[in-house]
Amino acid sequence: MIVDPSKHRDPIEYEFASMPYMPVMLSLPAMPETTPCHHCDKCDKKFDYKKSLNDHIEDDHLTKNTKMGFFSSFQYFGHPKGKGPKLVEGPIEELVVDNNKLKTVFINANSIISPYKRSTTKLGIQESKAHVVIIAESKLGKKHTEFKVRGYHTVANLIRKSNAGGLVVMAKDTILLHSVSMKNILPEIQFISFKFGDITFFTVYRSPSYGITDRKTHHQKLIDHLDCEIDKVEASGSRYIIAGDFNLSTLAKNNFEPAGSWVPATDSKIETNDKANNACTDQASQGQDSCHYAATDACTDQASQGQDSINDAATDACTNRASQGQDSVHDAPANVKQAKADKKAKKDKKKTRRKAGQNLTSTPDPDGKEDSTIDQIWHDFVHRRSLDQWVEEPTFHRYNSVTQVYTETMTDLVLSPPSMPIHQIKVDKDLFQGRFDHYAVVFVVDLNFKTNETPRVRRLHKKENWQKFYNLLLSYKLFDTCPRDSVDTMANYITAKIMEAYNEACPLVEAKQPPPGGHFHRETKSFLKRTTRLRATLKLLTPCTPEHNNLWMKLKILQKCVDAMVKNDLVQNQIKLLERARHDHTNLYAHIKQAKSKSSIVGPIVNMDGELCSSDQGITDSFSNLLGDQLKRSYDPYTKPVNWRQVHREGPSEPDCIDSLYVTPTMVKYHITKSRRGSAAGPDGVPMEAIAVASDILVEPLAVLYNMINESTKVPKCFRTARVKMLYKKGEKSDMLNYRPLSMSNHIGKIWERLVNDKLISHLEKNKLLSNNQHGFRPFRGTTTNLIRLWEIIMGKVEADGGLVELWNYDLQKAFDKLDHPKVLELLHKSGVRGRLGKTIQNWLTTRTQTVEVGTSKSEEREVGRSCCQGSVLGPILWLLYIQSLTTILDSMGVEYMAYADDISIVQRMSTKEDKEKFERVLEVLQEWADEYNMKWSPLKTQRIVFKYQHCREAHDPFEMYFGGKIVKPLDSTCVSLGVIFDKNLTFTSQIRKVCNQIRALTSLIRQEVSNITPSLLRKYYQVYVLPALTYCSQVWHPGNEAQLRDVEKAVKSFWRLSKYGPPQDHIPPRLLLIILDLNYVKKLKDGNHVLDFDEIFETEKYRTDRIDEEDKLPTIRKNLNVSRTKFSYRARAYWNLIPKDIRSLTYSGFKSRARAYVMDHAREFLNIGNKDKEIPHKIFEPHVGCSDGKTSKEPTMDGKSIIKVQIKELRKKYKNTFTNLSGSTECVRTEKTKDMQ
Repeated sequence: MIVDPSKHRDPIEYEFASMPYMPVMLSLPAMPETTPCHHCDKCDKKFDYKKSLNDHIEDDHLTKNTKMGFFSSFQYFGHPKGKGPKLVEGPIEELVVDNNKLKTVFINANSIISPYKRSTTKLGIQESKAHVVIIAESKLGKKHTEFKVRGYHTVANLIRKSNAGGLVVMAKDTILLHSVSMKNILPEIQFISFKFGDITFFTVYRSPSYGITDRKTHHQKLIDHLDCEIDKVEASGSRYIIAGDFNLSTLAKNNFEPAGSWVPATDSKIETNDKANNACTDQASQGQDSCHYAATDACTDQASQGQDSINDAATDACTNRASQGQDSVHDAPANVKQAKADKKAKKDKKKTRRKAGQNLTSTPDPDGKEDSTIDQIWHDFVHRRSLDQWVEEPTFHRYNSVTQVYTETMTDLVLSPPSMPIHQIKVDKDLFQGRFDHYAVVFVVDLNFKTNETPRVRRLHKKENWQKFYNLLLSYKLFDTCPRDSVDTMANYITAKIMEAYNEACPLVEAKQPPPGGHFHRETKSFLKRTTRLRATLKLLTPCTPEHNNLWMKLKILQKCVDAMVKNDLVQNQIKLLERARHDHTNLYAHIKQAKSKSSIVGPIVNMDGELCSSDQGITDSFSNLLGDQLKRSYDPYTKPVNWRQVHREGPSEPDCIDSLYVTPTMVKYHITKSRRGSAAGPDGVPMEAIAVASDILVEPLAVLYNMINESTKVPKCFRTARVKMLYKKGEKSDMLNYRPLSMSNHIGKIWERLVNDKLISHLEKNKLLSNNQHGFRPFRGTTTNLIRLWEIIMGKVEADGGLVELWNYDLQKAFDKLDHPKVLELLHKSGVRGRLGKTIQNWLTTRTQTVEVGTSKSEEREVGRSCCQGSVLGPILWLLYIQSLTTILDSMGVEYMAYADDISIVQRMSTKEDKEKFERVLEVLQEWADEYNMKWSPLKTQRIVFKYQHCREAHDPFEMYFGGKIVKPLDSTCVSLGVIFDKNLTFTSQIRKVCNQIRALTSLIRQEVSNITPSLLRKYYQVYVLPALTYCSQVWHPGNEAQLRDVEKAVKSFWRLSKYGPPQDHIPPRLLLIILDLNYVKKLKDGNHVLDFDEIFETEKYRTDRIDEEDKLPTIRKNLNVSRTKFSYRARAYWNLIPKDIRSLTYSGFKSRARAYVMDHAREFLNIGNKDKEIPHKIFEPHVGCSDGKTSKEPTMDGKSIIKVQIKELRKKYKNTFTNLSGSTECVRTEKTKDMQ
């Protein structure tokens, strides 16, 4: 290092100042000029050397190596973020990649239920980068949420039952598998087949347990099913691969040769020490029962069945169970209850097999004849099909620290015929962190295919981006600069300027996905690497040696630490994500939505010509052809055009007609505010959020544009174009009919539609042109009002006429897609719409086009000749006018019915032939209307239920009825109307059970998907998800019987156990909550703020008395039927009369708070009203209401005996001191105590 002498002159001279002579200072060479080449990114300083830069960073900037001295609590949170996401320049081009190898991973995960196992499995799948992933023994049940991995979608999920068996097939989002079939061959055997290209994959999981099936039949059924499937594939000329967990380790190790015909292998993969080998028993794949060996000098080679579970026993004994694969070691002095349970289960199993005619002595096979038979049938199958087995290494491993035995068997196999060679196969022991008792089998197949690897992009939507967007749009001065020569020119100019500002202010950036395990702490990653190195070292050591045992113990301890760190990182990551939006909780909603949503992958599909389409463009064109055929015009263009200048002869008079619409900026501003900001963009790409941000700038030019449209009757082309996304419903994904279209229009056009829609609804409601029985798409009406009126009609008929009252629910096939344009325009004219407004709506409806989009591919524009334009704003009101032509006929015939959009429910009593003939005429009218208006009823989806009368026997069986050429039979027990289940016995037991199941499912969802949730987020989750499920149409199904609501109460209590603090202080128990909702609904009816009539619902005129009631209560009525108490008008009447008059006379807002407080304070009175069974009051348990300190009451439910015990206990405490202090007779005390007890 060169030193500058000028910097050291003074210290040297000072040091030698006392010396008798001065030393000669040698001249140093001149310091060369250096150019600073090391730059500090944090403070822009430059340094000559790298070390100087590092010293500067460590001394002047905070890093992970900075020593903070006594600041021991300081935590380093990492370096500042980089320069931000990478901007995308230019248009996004589709990137199609040619592939020639298909990578597949098979793993037996032994349960992916727990969050930790799911996290480990997700990490392994993402690290493998496999195209197809097969997971055996998933153990998922119906109550578990779908297993999701970023970048993958679930192709098939075959469930055996909860916590047992199961198969899951997943594929990359760019891989489209087809021809998927699933089957449980036996409860212990799961089978899934799927195709990709010309290769068919057969995946199998065979449990080592046999259940009630004998062993030979168990194996034979699997082989027969494989033979059947292989014959189908070979007949079509395709290739196939069989992969799965067969639990046939011994057979596979010996190339499927039967017992006694093979030569023991010399290069066995199973290594044991000499001491263990002296007493080792090799069990065949069929799993013969083995004897007990002492742990000190014995080991058991576990069978291929793979469900080995050896527990450390206090007696140091190991028991290898038989082919059932139930390996367990029982503690002699402990687990007595478990031993009894096992004994009882074994007896029950024998009884079941005896009933099924099975041979109970089939499991013990001392001669080995059955084992040889099973070996032979597998040998015959493999050699008959000329199958090659490609796995050569053990895939199952287990080390028992008690017996000091390390076991490895080959249970997971990959088989294929000679025509399907597998060139690359590997048993990856490090994938999935080695946390499973099975290793992953990775194999690669030669196959040419293409994948769409177009990078995902997103927009920057930060506050500063929106501010820049606003300023740019303001600088354009749209109101002054936009052209006004035509509506198309003006609309295109406004849209172009919005997109210009939007692209500049909110640019596209690459949406990079986080790396696998990106949420792990750096220490967790370091420990994961250490465990991987230890596992690799452990494989090199001889099992059961001291070095092996010591290292195995270290690995076990280290793995426990890693497990705890991984779980902690998972919890901390979820907390960070969920708490990031503390005020609006958007992250919580997004997380739950993602957990509940299904895969949106489209295809591959079979087009109308029967060809399989797997590319995005092919799928897009196929759906475009299908929709174009379905929405083709069913008429010659306007043989009878509508004369909008004249008033319709059957419509309202001219003063009651509407012919124009004038739009003000205030009206535009109102509808922009009411629109959803998160709505998807239309074909122009302008999101609703951009319009909402710049609403102050856009209201005036948009008002001018809309008025130009209404004056010229011409609608811009961009308002008449929509883009269509296909959403998968259910069933086979290759069937195009199992998808439904979702249409998305431009938001500027939707705002105009809302303005027109408001004008039409106001006109129709003002002139009462819609049926009073229609409750769909109308203000102040909904499913609750529909079902309340429907249930009142049903109960009124049952009370008046007795039994044989029937409910018919009708369904139209693709009703909205079959709406006929000329007919709906004629009905619009008939309703009083004329002039320029009518002509404008006609131009908007009859010249619409749409394009189908799948991925980044788009189809050509297709004309929409039919439908009410699903996804548009005007579509619902047009459908109401269309269905009004039917409801008008039903009203004229006096039919008792209720309608909600296209759902129609008719109530009819058919006890005589005259009733039957009358109703047959109604069915004929329905069919005639459908033929005239190009609609089609679905007889198979028509529901018919006959209600019982007090469980009495009917005079005769229901009549045989036909509709649409099909016989319609009554349902056995229940029917569903608008999401509410009606029971045949006039109760809502099934609906209450459904509500309980929904609450339990939501509880299970939050328990599985969120590892740690705060009380505030749990409260929000309850309000957003649980409460709607609990209160949906509760005015209809609330039974008024407290005993029936106890299950609901238990389900809600189970939900609040997710928080250690219990429910919040203001929580209202479900039983009281439903009462409060009933009271609020009555108040709305009473004040006239509802579409339902108060006097009609409560029959005030019918039950009015001459006596003056100063309390202004509803008249008390009595019903002979117990089911009458489920009626809203009967149940809510009693609740209303309990409320004091001064509270009932308040306004609605004041009534809600005061009535709630009154119900909470007098809970026992209100609950006793629902005491249908006449139980004594103390048997109705108290609701668990939040206490003043925020904790819930922990007092248990008590019956009469419990209350007496508590009273006796309190009396003992009361007189305890008296008995202690009295030295004389205690007779007086006993007498006093007896009086108190009495």
